Amino acid sequence: MGSQVLGRLALSGTADLQIGSDNYKDEYMSRRHVQIDVVKNPQGGVEHHLVEIGSKNIIQLNGKDILRGDEIILNFGDRLTLGKTDIILEETDDEATQMIIKIRQPQSFSEIGRKDNQEDFLWPNPVEVGLDNRVLLMCDGVGGQDGGEIASQTAATALGDYLTTHQPLDGIVTKELFNKKFMESM
Repeated sequence: MGSQVLGRLALSGTADLQIGSDNYKDEYMSRRHVQIDVVKNPQGGVEHHLVEIGSKNIIQLNGKDILRGDEIILNFGDRLTLGKTDIILEETDDEATQMIIKIRQPQSFSEIGRKDNQEDFLWPNPVEVGLDNRVLLMCDGVGGQDGGEIASQTAATALGDYLTTHQPLDGIVTKELFNKKFMESM
């Protein structure tokens, strides 16, 4: 019925679904990491098969390594790990003919650049982020000035703590509300 190759976003990438953005690329994910085939099963329904396609990087299904050449039937709720990126497979309709792929774990990276120290600060630590905490902040230092890493950590922590305890009723943080909360948190 069809197949899709999943892989890392890259200029030279040929995957059907390229995972990443200009700000994030999982260096442990191949440009063509894994294939998912949609096939009819003998009972008349549809199955989703994970097909290992010779990726240079490890593929895990529910925490277990996939071996070269494996073809495995997927179930909704399975967790597929490509590099450092976890993907949860979810059902989209009653007939289970479609599948949603959700990337649930936020990823981040930061580069020191020309400075001797890293002044950027991520709040909260990416490994602490879950479905209950969707506030993510990155504060930049102050261009190599003394105390830049302290300033970025203080601002991110104060604003993050404030936003998580003072969420708007509708759950939407507008630019105006963000600026107001930022000023109140200082």
